[in-house]
Amino acid sequence: MRLRYKFVDPFSIDLEKIKIVTLDHYWENMTDPRAREYFSKMQLLRKLGFGPDYPKNYLPFDNSDYFSWHHLFCIEDENGEDMVLAGFRQVTLSRCDYYKHDIPLLALVKKEDAHPHIEALSEVIDEHRNSGKDLIYSSSFTILKEFRENKKLSKFVFEITPALKYTDMLNL
Repeated sequence: MRLRYKFVDPFSIDLEKIKIVTLDHYWENMTDPRAREYFSKMQLLRKLGFGPDYPKNYLPFDNSDYFSWHHLFCIEDENGEDMVLAGFRQVTLSRCDYYKHDIPLLALVKKEDAHPHIEALSEVIDEHRNSGKDLIYSSSFTILKEFRENKKLSKFVFEITPALKYTDMLNL
């Protein structure tokens, strides 16, 4: 079975109708049906967005997805449901520390056994812990493959994403 969205023509999207949904800290909000709905949609976005470009055994999520926040770019489909076209996640060092979880970038370099990177990143993380200044990490950016060819949409998402990241940093 191949999962695909079929309700929206990638080239007929009115950018003024795109809404951004931010799902924050799913673990704390999973009793809310909307949180469950958007978490599931985020996972589908990752599967469909990363799937064509990565090996079949690549899982584009980890435990930090439960306590990260996810910015999701949505458009209403013909059934009146929000369809997630693009998105990314952000997580702070303080949340990772709270859940006793490596910040995802550190987890990645540890998995690759990249010792110089592990040491350098560990120093940066320690500096942030010692200074009391939080650290924010953004990752897992994807746009559904069918929608990447819409240059207007891609440009919109690429221009709004840094603004969302900056706003999140101001709110640390």
